[in-house]
Amino acid sequence: MRSGAVSRRPCWVKRRRATIRALLMAEKNSIHFIYYFASSCDGFIADPSGGVEWLNAFHGGVDYGANDLFKSFDGAVMGRKTYEQALTFGKWGFSAKMPCVVLSKTRASGPHVDFWQQAVEGLREYFLKKGAKNVWMVGGGAAASSFLSAGLLTDIRQAVMPIVLGSGIPAYGALEKHVRLKLAESKEFSNGVVALRYTPVKHGKSD
Repeated sequence: MRSGAVSRRPCWVKRRRATIRALLMAEKNSIHFIYYFASSCDGFIADPSGGVEWLNAFHGGVDYGANDLFKSFDGAVMGRKTYEQALTFGKWGFSAKMPCVVLSKTRASGPHVDFWQQAVEGLREYFLKKGAKNVWMVGGGAAASSFLSAGLLTDIRQAVMPIVLGSGIPAYGALEKHVRLKLAESKEFSNGVVALRYTPVKHGKSD
């Protein structure tokens, strides 16, 4: 190289570095909201009184993939009724270090959680500031539908139990428009339970 000449990197090196920076920034700002729940074959997550005792028949030491999934969660969000139901179980089921949010327009205080009365879209920034990357949308149906309508849900994990309740609390609340889902994974178990993983189809995209 001649003395005093300026070293110029090839354009492809600059583009590659720009791509890497963009990927790192996207990873830093990425977050997953995962709706994980068990339901009856007719789509109910609880009986009419909110009870889930009917699930006991399907425990039997079978994992259904839940253990690894629970270990990956570093945040949680739920509706008010689900929160109040969780309080009746006695011991709080989440780590004290895990940020937990309750969606409610009628309640503003309670143990273990922060209450959220704003638009759910703001929760993305809330959890990112808390360092959460994999947030469990616990339920119930109305809360799940608000996340689905807002385009926040990235994964839907459903364990379908071989039982028909006939009535109860549905897995989803009312939606203003249909939301298409793409089946990403399914697994059958010997006791008749089927574990499903869906991803919502983004608006404007086809299969």
